[in-house]
Amino acid sequence: MASSFPEVGKYMSARTPARVAARMRGHFGGHILFRPIGLVMFARLTSRVLRRLDMGAAMSELALLPVSLSEPPYADVLWSVRQRRMTTDNASLVARLLTYMLGGKVDRAKLKRDYAKVLGRPMVRTSLPGPVSEILAPEGG
Repeated sequence: MASSFPEVGKYMSARTPARVAARMRGHFGGHILFRPIGLVMFARLTSRVLRRLDMGAAMSELALLPVSLSEPPYADVLWSVRQRRMTTDNASLVARLLTYMLGGKVDRAKLKRDYAKVLGRPMVRTSLPGPVSEILAPEGG
């Protein structure tokens, strides 16, 4: 994980890890892996990806996902940009968005509808985040 996520590597090799963690999370949002809910989500995704790849390759695939809380798919879903705080009520939606981004099977229409609702936008003004990998795509299709 430390080699695939440079910020995690800095934390793990730091003399004072608390300083690194403080720079990775705060009123600005920060890095998803420096929040407990982010660690849980990535651990679950890792478990799924490890069914197809070894650990190194799995981490490389997961490193393709966005990590900044102030950007999609986290902004205004898991991280309230205006209130500058976590809103974990939508964690399952973010988990579905990340699964979709890794090529996992999801009901795309329902996902878009749920995403638009949480963002407070009409569906026609809502786009799902782009796929970054097909690692979780169903085999043979």
